[in-house]
Amino acid sequence: MSHLLNTEEICDEECEKQDNSHTLYQLLVDWYGTSNLNRSLSSTQLTDQWTTLWFAKRELQRLADEKLMKYHSAIEHFLDFQPATLKEKIALIILYDQVTRNIFRGTANAYKYDNKAQQIALSLIENVTLSDIPIQFLLTILICLIHSEQIQHVDLVKDRIEQYVSTNSSVDSNLLRSLNGIVRNHYDRLELFGRIPERNRFINRESTPAEISYMQANKLKRRDLCPLVWNQVGKTGFIDDEETATFFYYLIDESGLLMSRKDFRRIQGLISEVFNNRLLDRSLTFKDNFSYDVVLKVSDLSKSLGVKHTNHDMIQLVINERLGITPQSTVRIREWIIFNAREQKFEIVDGIRVEELRSLIKCDPNAPNKTKELARSYIINAFSMCDAQGTPARYVDLHGFHGSFTPDFYP
Repeated sequence: MSHLLNTEEICDEECEKQDNSHTLYQLLVDWYGTSNLNRSLSSTQLTDQWTTLWFAKRELQRLADEKLMKYHSAIEHFLDFQPATLKEKIALIILYDQVTRNIFRGTANAYKYDNKAQQIALSLIENVTLSDIPIQFLLTILICLIHSEQIQHVDLVKDRIEQYVSTNSSVDSNLLRSLNGIVRNHYDRLELFGRIPERNRFINRESTPAEISYMQANKLKRRDLCPLVWNQVGKTGFIDDEETATFFYYLIDESGLLMSRKDFRRIQGLISEVFNNRLLDRSLTFKDNFSYDVVLKVSDLSKSLGVKHTNHDMIQLVINERLGITPQSTVRIREWIIFNAREQKFEIVDGIRVEELRSLIKCDPNAPNKTKELARSYIINAFSMCDAQGTPARYVDLHGFHGSFTPDFYP
């Protein structure tokens, strides 16, 4: 009788092992969209999985959540499971870092299991040669650690990305740009606040005034200042605000991989592989360098401030001098990504945003500063059609205006 019981127990254990293996294997197949798990996904396959499942938005997000709901019971079932193979470890990272975010979206449980997933990811990133595993496995490990609220984990990801790129020069540039965008997105928040403020409301964590201001500014800016994009397919007018805004969300948010979905076929032609390569060469991302605000280019500033030099470095030096910009200033000339609505294309330009230029006009009457007063005079002279009394500015008004007035900025 005892022998019979032992045999049944062994059979039960083997059946459970088989069930576990099947569940984890099926999760990998569903998550990566292929049963050939030993081969790296192509760029096209990665883009499809990225946009339709991993970082799905709107209707696709709802469908992804429904698809992954079948793994709800697996979350508790595998809590004490000890993975023995690479595939089992990757599957558990997906289960506790990604599936939980889908099926528990908008609740504290979406982040409840992060630590379990991150511990597995940390063990892999330290003990596995990343260039030897399929790229989709690598992405799963890196994205899991990017989700961490410990900045040293994100630093580790940045280091591993650099290592991987140095030995894999053929890595898809679009994918690399998107991955770097995710890293910067999270790193900036951790650097500013030591945590991800967008999670606060879900995990019953009170937001600070600075966090509230940061989140509101991002939301309003994207909604209200979305550029005008012409329908490149139908040539029937401008694309509606909602679709345009969604496209820019994809570019600027952590899921900034260029769309291949039919939803964006009227827009995605705005970004070429050549432009993507230029962004990579300059280490620019839409997250960090895109401006909704008007950017005054160096050539514009040079003209408006009456700079006579032709050498670019000298032009920038004089602009900085006339605007009172020092190495310690928060305002500086830098590279921006802008959308040129007239030309209907993205551009990379050197310049200063109007919002920043506006801040240079402000002078504190209780703390006189000759440098700021002079900068204010230059700016008013360059961009105002009238003086303080409503009289059109003239060259002779040097008591109130300095530099060269340039009316050709206006129609």
